[in-house]
Amino acid sequence: MKELTLHQFVIGLGWTESMKNKIIETSDNKDVMHIAAFKIGDKLVASAFSEKPEEWPENTIAIWSRNTVRGEIKKSKTMEALDLVDEGMTRYAAAKQIGISESAVHRAWHRRQGKAICPTCNQIIP
Repeated sequence: MKELTLHQFVIGLGWTESMKNKIIETSDNKDVMHIAAFKIGDKLVASAFSEKPEEWPENTIAIWSRNTVRGEIKKSKTMEALDLVDEGMTRYAAAKQIGISESAVHRAWHRRQGKAICPTCNQIIP
């Protein structure tokens, strides 16, 4: 089972055009937090969920999730690295631990200097 972006979920799985439209429409519903793609026989089927189920349907091949995990905003790897920097780790060590380039962490760190930062997602507040 793969976690996919909405674009990957809609384009990459081989949906019919009408199903692509239904999935996009469903994903616009703010109550829908997850959509699972699974096989029933040879047919590709989708199901929407308002909460993460304890178990995904049998034969689930891919899922799309809104940008939350148990009610928390998912952070990018760069933002995760910046959290580590805020906790006292060097930019180099944080980048290495998260598995991204040091330059990405360095640029993001410099962009935030002197600006208001959202305490939830660690992004710059416009």
